[in-house]
Amino acid sequence: MRQSMEQWELWCVDDGSTDGTAVILDEYAAADKRIRVHHLGKNHGQGYARNIAMDKARGKYTFFIDSDDYIKDDCLLTLYELAEETHSEMVYYNMEHAWEESLMRTESHKNQYVGNARERV
Repeated sequence: MRQSMEQWELWCVDDGSTDGTAVILDEYAAADKRIRVHHLGKNHGQGYARNIAMDKARGKYTFFIDSDDYIKDDCLLTLYELAEETHSEMVYYNMEHAWEESLMRTESHKNQYVGNARERV
């Protein structure tokens, strides 16, 4: 919600949670019109949930984030600008892995972008 890019849409797919997550998601959606929620009656798995979100999403680009991920405040804007500037269909970005047992242990990956897939065929 703190993204420097203001124009985005967030689809949260409640994949049959039983811990009160559904209520929390509905509260966020009521507070911010950019947040939308789809509730599944039972757990179908990550792939199914992502496909639901992709079917509902209306934006030019799709960005996946899991409940245990953190992104910087300028993440969406940076990726959007890079994709537009390079005419890329897919953009990869630098990430660090942090584990609960040691937040100091990280693993970095280099920034990359992939151009238009049709140009490479």
